[in-house]
Amino acid sequence: MRIQAGGYLCAMSVAGTIATQLRTRPRDDVIFTGHSLGGMIAQILAVMMPTRYGVGDRKISTITFGQPRAGCRRFARALRALDGTHVRAYHRGDPVPWLPGALSRLTPWPRYVHAGEPMAWPCARVGIAAHKMAGYLADAAAIR
Repeated sequence: MRIQAGGYLCAMSVAGTIATQLRTRPRDDVIFTGHSLGGMIAQILAVMMPTRYGVGDRKISTITFGQPRAGCRRFARALRALDGTHVRAYHRGDPVPWLPGALSRLTPWPRYVHAGEPMAWPCARVGIAAHKMAGYLADAAAIR
């Protein structure tokens, strides 16, 4: 399974601590969430917890905002196989969710794909201005 290297290293830096905490609360469901790189880390942690750390005997969900692609098709299937809900919110004008796609076509490993159910939000901004978390929070508040 291919996972984006930067996200994987970041996830590994906190995974042991999170697994230790989850073991102290075996009946609790878990929601991993994050924005941008934090969203990628959230999805990677969700897949890692049951397989690598043995704490998957619970509902594990993810909610991410403007996250880049975290892994290959096999990774996306592993996320879907978890007992939980996986939502990937993004602004249509935000460029970050489309990374690292462009360069992966030039390399021999499997292309990275999106994982989780997409929730596309319209946005008057385009480019990095559409990626700011403040905009995601404002749009989420407007959904109520």
